[in-house]
Amino acid sequence: MLAFFCFASLFFSNPFAIDIPLTPNPTKEDLSRAQQALRRINIEETIHKLYPLEWEKEGRLLTKHHYDRDDFILRCSRCLQQVLFCVEPITVFSEGVDKKRCVVLFSSCNGPYPDMIEELQIGLREVGFQGGIYYRIGGYPSPQGDELKFAGVPYAFKLFMIQEAFQKGFEQVLWLDSASWPLGSIDDLFDEIQKEGFLFDWGKPNPFGILPQASQIIQEYTGKDITKERKVAGWIMGMSALDSRTTKILQDYRHLVELGVPFLSVNPEEYVITSVLLKNGVLPKIKKSLMITCTNNNNSYIDALKKGCKFIIRAH
Repeated sequence: MLAFFCFASLFFSNPFAIDIPLTPNPTKEDLSRAQQALRRINIEETIHKLYPLEWEKEGRLLTKHHYDRDDFILRCSRCLQQVLFCVEPITVFSEGVDKKRCVVLFSSCNGPYPDMIEELQIGLREVGFQGGIYYRIGGYPSPQGDELKFAGVPYAFKLFMIQEAFQKGFEQVLWLDSASWPLGSIDDLFDEIQKEGFLFDWGKPNPFGILPQASQIIQEYTGKDITKERKVAGWIMGMSALDSRTTKILQDYRHLVELGVPFLSVNPEEYVITSVLLKNGVLPKIKKSLMITCTNNNNSYIDALKKGCKFIIRAH
């Protein structure tokens, strides 16, 4: 197993990594160079080479089938199109009364997400959250000082943001996607993170959304067939710095980020995070949905309230 993993790691270079001079505090010029390097990455060519021919021949009338090649290209290219700098990257740290708990948020400077983050941090205070709120708009989280070279790895920034919050001294940290909106108090979610060590929204296995090479490298590294496992939802993730497994999970995650290929899927960070959690013996309890996607009509909002969801995902 180890021999194959070493071979696979050498054979498949990281298709997302950029070669740029690294500095602990990148300037606007550094971010501009990184952004230009991201635009030069041709992930479409990589996916065309790795997408199995037999998947294209599948009958489209089947109830379950693999995702189209364009679905992979769309999801895997999102972070290659991010805008890393505004007039100046925005980093906001609102300490709060509770010094142990923190919500983290991140977005690039483009799209609706910066405004959504600004609104969300207000919404969190309105439902009574008294912990820290730490967010970035633009730039890139860099807990080890060199993560900017992996800015193209799709959605890798989520656990990097959690790790930065740990470095600020917080013990229980909750990642939220910027489009989320709280429907009530979230104190009980932090209570669960404190008690269980982790909080995730888990769904059914999805064997159809990850390229075989990505799945194989993950399986050889973690010992888990990720196509057969229940998968985390990346829109809400809670971790405790005090849990003995957390450090190893972050190390394993960083290693798979460095490889890059394991993120070639339609839910890039979700497959990878699921795999490193399972490798380290973390299988959170099946919970009722913590979030529900909300459209522009009132019915979905009412439905979320009836189901007891903690958050909606706003239309974006």
